[in-house]
Order: sequence, then structure tokens, then C-alpha cells
Amino acid sequence: MNAKWIVGLSVAAVLGTGCSARVGDFTALSTRNVKLAGKRAASRVKGESCDKDILGFTYERKDMKKAVERALESAGANYDALVDVTVDSTWFETIIYGSNCIVVEGTAVSSTEQ
Repeated sequence: MNAKWIVGLSVAAVLGTGCSARVGDFTALSTRNVKLAGKRAASRVKGESCDKDILGFTYERKDMKKAVERALESAGANYDALVDVTVDSTWFETIIYGSNCIVVEGTAVSSTEQ
């Protein structure tokens, strides 16, 4: 092989790389309106989890489970699920610092009657 082929294959290998990540684990998930028995929180709650990096090096990873747990924690100890949920992605990037976040917002509910 000549040098052009080696360089071309090297560039293709670098540009063709990728990765995958789990976005979240769900006990229940639906796009339909579902009635759940139990107590509902008075207001919507929000939680977020972010990738954060400095100079291109990531020091914290986003995780949907963390975002959901943070939303539930903000509602109080008696709540264990979210309904009417929205999941958004936000990002901010500069040369020095960047963040890419998952933001989960919904109404907290308790799966047991209280």
C-alpha cells in the first residue's frame, strides 16, 4: 500500500468512530394518558443531569436516571413516579467549558394511596 491509502484509511477510521450510551431505564413508559391511583404533588418538579467538560475532557456524565431521581427528590419522600413528563436536552459549548444536559420535568405521584 502506498502512503495515500494509509492516510485515507486512517482518516476514515477516525471520522467513522462513534459511541453509544444508555439514555434511561424505565419501570413504566407510555405515550398515552394513563390514570394512576395515588397522591399527586401540588406542582411540577424538575431534575437535570449534565455532561460537563473542560477543554474537551469530560469530568461528569449525564444520566437520565439521575435526572428523574433529582426531580423525585425535589417533590419529597412520599413520591415514587412522574407523570405528564417532558424530557429535554440542553447544551452550551465554548472552547474552554461545555455542558450537555438532560432535563426531566413532570408531576410527581405516589403509587400507593396515602
